[in-house]
Amino acid sequence: MSRALITPEAAADLTDIAYFIAQDNPDRAKSFTREIVAHCHRLANTPHAGRARPELGPGVRSIPHGQYVIFYRLIEAGTEILHIKRGLKPAFLKIVPREGMRP
Repeated sequence: MSRALITPEAAADLTDIAYFIAQDNPDRAKSFTREIVAHCHRLANTPHAGRARPELGPGVRSIPHGQYVIFYRLIEAGTEILHIKRGLKPAFLKIVPREGMRP
């Protein structure tokens, strides 16, 4: 069984998402972030479910989760979650994974 590896950048995105939602609904912030994390782990078993996004970086794929988009790539150990962003922001044009992030 493959596994999902959440990068520090994606973990920071999750924290930002939880903080944003918690301003209005702390309980929903917790449940929504759990849903996103569960989706990330499901991607490890169905990694080609998302769309290839070569314009964002080598091997990058994306899949929506509500109003958010999970950006990831396939690695030998499973699926590496790169970022989780709300929609596609114009400033978020390229994801270039750091070389040191490979297990």
